[in-house]
Amino acid sequence: MNLRFRLGQAYDRVRTGDVRGVARLVRRRLYSETLRIQVRKETTDADEARSSGAEHPIRVASMADIEAVLDPGRGSAMDAGEVWQRRLRRYVAATLGPSRCYVADFDSLGPSFMHYLFFPEDNDLVQSNFPDLGSRLEPGEAMVEYLYVPPDARLLPFVTSCLAQVASEARRRGAASIFTYAQKGNKGALFSFRLAGFHPVAVRRSRYRFFRRSVWYEPL
Repeated sequence: MNLRFRLGQAYDRVRTGDVRGVARLVRRRLYSETLRIQVRKETTDADEARSSGAEHPIRVASMADIEAVLDPGRGSAMDAGEVWQRRLRRYVAATLGPSRCYVADFDSLGPSFMHYLFFPEDNDLVQSNFPDLGSRLEPGEAMVEYLYVPPDARLLPFVTSCLAQVASEARRRGAASIFTYAQKGNKGALFSFRLAGFHPVAVRRSRYRFFRRSVWYEPL
């Protein structure tokens, strides 16, 4: 990610009065280690059958859909972390466009779920813009990333239904398996993925030492 985005991230922390957050950003790049869990799902024909007739069907996003999901007016007194999550996804949409993103409406709230879906043909695009996402996809693999659901739509049945539908879309487009990563401490996300049929398979460790980053994988 470019310097402009990183400066924007720091600005969000300052603007919301999160001075400690700015210090954490600097400290993280000086000396830190984070752990993310890779969760994977083997797709089957049954996934497609289950996703048909879903109450909240997914669709390919437009930029207007993404802006509706990320609307700053959704959710009062957002902390700096929430602001940053929305800024990140705006940056992704501006960089990659909306065509790889899937959204779903939640009742009267309108677009309330977004998730990017990548295939091997997206490897060069993803690696050139977001090398931190992980290794290149192999034939038959798909990856989902940049999940976001506004606080007013974070109901488990809605989220898990949408996740399952994205996996079904990957199956329809030829992927035999689909995976993503979740922070070890993000129990809500890990639980949602498990309910959607994803299972933990590996650990990805990311280490910063004086602004130099290294990544390696370990079996779970």
